[in-house]
Amino acid sequence: MSRSAQAAVSVIIPVYNGEAYLRPCLDSVFAQTLKNIQVICVNDGSTDASAEILTSYQHAHPNMLVITQENGGLSAARNAGIAKATGEYLDFLDCDDALREDALERLYAKASRHQLDMLFYDGETVYATEDLRKAFPRYETLYRTTITMTKPFLSGEALFTQLVTHGSYRASACMYLLRAEFLRAEGFSFIPGIYYEDNVFTLQCLLSAQRASIEKVPFYLRALRDDSIVTTFKDYRHVRSYYISQNAIQHFVLTRRFSPEAVQCAQQQVSSLMVNALRIVDAMSEAERSAILKQYPDAAMIIRALQDSTLSAPPLSADEASARTETAAMAPWQTSAQLRPYLTQAYRPEAPLVSVIMPVYNAEPYLRDTLRSLRQQTLQNYEVILVDDGSTDQSCDIIQEYAASDPRISLLRQQNQHAGVARNAGMDRAKGEYLLFLDADDEFSPDLLTYTAACAQHHQADVVLFHADLLQMPSATLTPASFLCPCRHLPTHVFSGEEGRDHIFDVLNPWTKLYRRTYIQQLGVRFQSLYSSNDLYFSMIALACANRIAPLPQVLVHYRVGLEQNIQSRKTKAPLDTYIAFSAVKEELLKRQLYDTFRKPFAVKAAESMLRTLDTMKSMESYRQLYQTLHGGGLAALDIDCVAAADMRHISDGAYKLQRCHDIMDKDLDTYCLQALTTQEPAQAAAGRTMAAGREVQRLQAEVAALRGSHAFRIGLILVRPLHWVKTCIRRFRRP
Repeated sequence: MSRSAQAAVSVIIPVYNGEAYLRPCLDSVFAQTLKNIQVICVNDGSTDASAEILTSYQHAHPNMLVITQENGGLSAARNAGIAKATGEYLDFLDCDDALREDALERLYAKASRHQLDMLFYDGETVYATEDLRKAFPRYETLYRTTITMTKPFLSGEALFTQLVTHGSYRASACMYLLRAEFLRAEGFSFIPGIYYEDNVFTLQCLLSAQRASIEKVPFYLRALRDDSIVTTFKDYRHVRSYYISQNAIQHFVLTRRFSPEAVQCAQQQVSSLMVNALRIVDAMSEAERSAILKQYPDAAMIIRALQDSTLSAPPLSADEASARTETAAMAPWQTSAQLRPYLTQAYRPEAPLVSVIMPVYNAEPYLRDTLRSLRQQTLQNYEVILVDDGSTDQSCDIIQEYAASDPRISLLRQQNQHAGVARNAGMDRAKGEYLLFLDADDEFSPDLLTYTAACAQHHQADVVLFHADLLQMPSATLTPASFLCPCRHLPTHVFSGEEGRDHIFDVLNPWTKLYRRTYIQQLGVRFQSLYSSNDLYFSMIALACANRIAPLPQVLVHYRVGLEQNIQSRKTKAPLDTYIAFSAVKEELLKRQLYDTFRKPFAVKAAESMLRTLDTMKSMESYRQLYQTLHGGGLAALDIDCVAAADMRHISDGAYKLQRCHDIMDKDLDTYCLQALTTQEPAQAAAGRTMAAGREVQRLQAEVAALRGSHAFRIGLILVRPLHWVKTCIRRFRRP
């Protein structure tokens, strides 16, 4: 291929003293199944044998261009490569890393098909030694994306917001295929003379892209070595680089017009850079700091600015100021100064900041993913108490394996007594200032513990509420879930349970809440020892009694769904547990003289929950048992009569669900089933199943008939049989 011809992709590889790693890197590039590529190697003043290696490869590969320059750093080398690139797309690769052999072919095919400006792809960490794997376990999955797009592309701004929100944004330029024409039109380049130049370059490009997408395949093979930037000592040059980068990002974001969500996500990157800089400053001795102040003229100004969190930025427009004010109101603690103590504090076994309590029962298929997700937390001072509830698989072996390499992880064992008892056992062992109850088959944002603990301490909160989304299995797709977002209808400021009473019970699962341990101890609330719904009593009482509840409207938990052992699919085994839990909540609210305050929201939640429980019954016996309990005074005891249709307006089909409750209270099972058959209302079917034509209707009819043999039901069959006969005749008539 002529060097002046249009290449599909130009691969730009800066080289500085890469003798030990350069050959495998180049071999991976020239082994690509896509052959129409240009390979640009920029020898940035190497003093080892890198130049000779490049010359030998250049003789064998006519599509390789070697640029030699004095040492100017990674940014200067990449900029030199961009200037000489002829490819339609650009791909950046460090000389000690590699690519999968089909990477460029598959990436280029997708990018050109959709005319993408940027295509983000996954990476995989290649550890040089096993000791490095143990020292840096977070990097095992650090370069994996946790979101799946449902559209072929989004705007770069929208994709950036999603990636940051779900903890999947990575600034490494080596994980993006970039359209050359787009880059030249925008005029972006790497800032020379600094480390971490990717932070500015990638953010600028992604926020400016019109069409961007992701490819969830680990095409990029990232080497982690003893002398890599991750593992080496950081000095003042790194501090200065972080400072320059965060200022450049702020200037870029504040001088362009982006959505408040994108501004907030960009500000999170700024905070992260500042915290990293402050870590280095804090680790300096007085002698080191004194030497730095003498050697670098700007050191005093930069260190003071970081410590005081006074950032130079251009004046804000009215719209930008409004967006920044809204962002600050949502999370005022998300500044570098506020986050700094949490990120720099080492693990203290006698006084962890957060105790994560996790019941485990036969969680082997996903437990490793869950524990890896916990070990990737940016907070360091936390403990994880895993309570095995009589597992019969390899769950305990997995926990012990992780506990052997991480002193923060511990195992408790008990006979199978279900999640409520397991959580109580973990709570009794916990030492943390805050309690977080998580499940063993979910995954978590790396900032879950940092953000929730920082929010709790900033607001002196009894409870912190945060959001979750769905991790759909087996596709591992992340999808939004409004029913897992407790902050949706609640005040945006700190509030009490009484102040938020109209919607405080909307989302009751314990894993979207952080609790102050002393508050829970003083309250004296425990999880119930029920098979299902054992967290309902704990959550409702803790929320109702709280004086300070802090909303944190960020997705921090990925709730795995589509599992056979999910508790929602097992309620049939204990059909009355949810009713028992609500009855206990009512009794406790009466005891604490709070029932009058929460009567209506309690009844609304009870109505919705009891219908959902009824509709999940998978056997007629369980359905009958729960129905008769509700019909025989159960719904009346839960005060459903105090609820009006207007009180259910925030619930999907709320008025219809309320009517169903009244039907259950007024009609016995036979009449209710007959009504379901004659009205063909899917949600009112006798077994809570879809009342479609054919075998499902016949099966349900047979079950109800076998259950009661009622005269009313036989009348129902007589009523619907002519309808089926007419339908059959019409079908036959329409056949060609």
